[in-house]
Amino acid sequence: EWGRPRLGLSISSKYGNAVERNRYRRWLREVFRQHKGELPPYDLHFVARQKPTNCSKKSYIDELNADFEKLLHRLR
Repeated sequence: EWGRPRLGLSISSKYGNAVERNRYRRWLREVFRQHKGELPPYDLHFVARQKPTNCSKKSYIDELNADFEKLLHRLR
């Protein structure tokens, strides 16, 4: 659908089993939905290659929010 930002995800099997990879996908989608209104209509593709060590959901989402803020700053 044109006119809206879209998200593509690729998560390496190094992230763990399917349950863990799906958990990280859900967290990524959650952060994307929070920032969707601020993004221009681009297709974004995130490639997660290495699992963060000892990372709680809160710290992972905080880090993703910071990454989205950097991305928004670059796109302006």
